[in-house]
Parts: sequence; C-alpha cells; structure tokens
Amino acid sequence: MDKVKLLERCREIMKEKLDVIDHSIQDVQDAVESEDKNSAGDKYETGRAMAQEDLDRLFQQKALLLKDMSMLQHPSMSAPHDTVQTGSVIHAGEMWFYIGPNMGKVKFEDHEIFMISTKSPLAVQMLGKTKGQSFNMNNRPLEITEIF
Repeated sequence: MDKVKLLERCREIMKEKLDVIDHSIQDVQDAVESEDKNSAGDKYETGRAMAQEDLDRLFQQKALLLKDMSMLQHPSMSAPHDTVQTGSVIHAGEMWFYIGPNMGKVKFEDHEIFMISTKSPLAVQMLGKTKGQSFNMNNRPLEITEIF
C-alpha cells in the first residue's frame, strides 16, 4: 500500500469538497445580494436570516475541512508505523482502514479504505495494537495483518 499516494488521493477528494463549499458560499452570497436589491419587510428579514444560517453552516464545514486537510500535511500521517496510531493504514481480514480525518469510504488501488477518526469507537479499539493482535468489528474479531 502506497500511503503517500493514498494521502494524495485524500487531498484531491478534500479539495473537491472545498471547491463545492466555496461555490455554495458564493451562491448564497449572490442570493443575499439579489434579495437586498429586490426585497423589503419581514419576508426579506426571514430570507436574510436563513441565508446567514446557511453561510454559518458552510463556513463551519469549510473550517473543519481545512483542519482535516492540515492534518494530512503532518509528517506522521505518511510515516510508516509498527503500532496503530494516527496516520496508520491497517489491513485486517479483508478490510482496510486509515486513521486520520473521517472521510468515510475511499476507493484506492482496488481497495475500499475506511477513513476513520481517531475518536471513532473502532479506532479507539485499534490504537496501540500491533500486527497479529485483534479488535472487534460488529461483534466479529479481526486480526491486524499489516500496518503501514
């Protein structure tokens, strides 16, 4: 497993998400400007408040995404590991995991890799384990066969 290429793929996915968020922010801001020119009264205030809530939510998503993108830049994220820790790629049974930003399932090199947060219950079980040790997933033991 080429962890450096996996991280590049993750950055690409995050950049795509960032572009979508930025586009959405611009759309909401354009809609607010259009409302400013065409509206007055309670309807205007309600629309403006809803737009502000959308902007707040989008800016919060953007901040979290930028934080995750920053996390991927840390040298420990691409370094090899002997024990499961943040930045580890784990192969257990037929499953692959990466402990870092929570991104869901990512397809990479003919594998589906579950990108899980260090705070997820599954990652908490794995942290500190070494090759040959097991953890439970859905009440089923999985043995760690490789750690990258």
